Amino acid sequence: MCMVNNGYTQGEGDLNRRTVLRGIAAMGVAAGGFTVSSGAVAGETEDDCDIYVNDDGGGDEGEDGEDEEDRENADYRSIQAAENAAGPGETICVAPGTYRESVGIDTPNLTITSTEDREEVDVIGQEGASSATISIDADGVTFDGISVHNPDRLIGVKVERGVSGATVSNTLVSDVGPTGRLGVTGILAGGNNEDLVFDGNTVESLQQAGEGPFNPSTNGIFIDNNGSESTNVVITNNEIKDLTSEYASIGILTQDATDVRIEGNSVRDVSADDPDGIDFATGINVDGGSNVTVRRNDVRDVTSDDGLGAAFVADGSISDLTVTANNLVSRIGFGNNTASTLDATCNYWGSSSGPYDASDADSQQDNPDGEGSDIAENPGAVDFTPWSTAPIDGDDEDDEIQDGSCSGGIDQDEGEEDEGEEEEDEGEDREGDGGERDEDGDEDDNEESDEEEEDED
Repeated sequence: MCMVNNGYTQGEGDLNRRTVLRGIAAMGVAAGGFTVSSGAVAGETEDDCDIYVNDDGGGDEGEDGEDEEDRENADYRSIQAAENAAGPGETICVAPGTYRESVGIDTPNLTITSTEDREEVDVIGQEGASSATISIDADGVTFDGISVHNPDRLIGVKVERGVSGATVSNTLVSDVGPTGRLGVTGILAGGNNEDLVFDGNTVESLQQAGEGPFNPSTNGIFIDNNGSESTNVVITNNEIKDLTSEYASIGILTQDATDVRIEGNSVRDVSADDPDGIDFATGINVDGGSNVTVRRNDVRDVTSDDGLGAAFVADGSISDLTVTANNLVSRIGFGNNTASTLDATCNYWGSSSGPYDASDADSQQDNPDGEGSDIAENPGAVDFTPWSTAPIDGDDEDDEIQDGSCSGGIDQDEGEEDEGEEEEDEGEDREGDGGERDEDGDEDDNEESDEEEEDED
């Protein structure tokens, strides 16, 4: 067991980490080395679009444009007006521009996408609306290729509780918060959701300030359990960076979700800094759930003023958790706050010598010479051998770790053991061969002597 005080369970009289997170989540919902996708999209063609939106032209109703000039006469000037007019299964195409509005989507199977790269389409949340700039409250909605901002407010994109089949892709969420209370979140699933896909998004520049009664935090992507778990969740190829809070910052957080795949994400520069109290930061946090796979993610530079910056943390009751082929490079690489022994083999810990795990009589493994991230076992143990001796390549789609690097902790020991056995075997062979040679030599000498005596006779 690593002797690091990981601080995930606070002292007597304080709420534990899991309880605090649940409180933050509930309040937030009530209030409203890898290469990942760049988020740039080519844009929809005219044949793909049922409704055009352009902030520079058009009215409540206009003529569909057939070329770039005619698009000035768009159907609507706001995304919300277009959504209100759209029918199920239609596609709304948004032209470059700045849209100062908060958008509620309640049309099933609707697609809202940009005609150009996402950096050219900005949606900025407005005061007096819901806590989220984009609120998805219908099944089968796709929101793709648009930039979303919500300064001084809580949430960028929210999938409301009970919604199924929502996809948020190639979206930039930035400049959310601070609010001084509750959890500032880039992309939030409100609970009891099914078949969610969050792919190729960038979540950056989220900030929260103040201590407050609700321990305000920041969360990049958050799958909440608001009374009921979510199932079949895909979180892939996202870039999450520059999250700051005085109390707690988490890159990706799932609570009690089932059938979850967290793969190919880059999480970095996640920090917490409270000069007057306990704070913590986590790259990826799996808080309960079952059948969760965390694979080929690059997590690094997760820092806390109290030294409680962890690349990965497991909390609560978890079954069938797989954490493998990740780069887990921070002060703490893996924090296990469950009662179970968890498998963390074939991860890279920032050094070819593996993670640091102090020698301890209660630990199933130890690696006091490891110069990589720490292992924090509180109380569950972590099985980290073998480890990867080189950083994991996020572009490698093969199941095998590239170049056979998942050999840390076993090759050296086995090699030394095999070498010793080989030397011992060779020694035995040499002794046997030497003895036989001596015996044969003596016999040959005797035979030669007998032959000489016969010749003399």
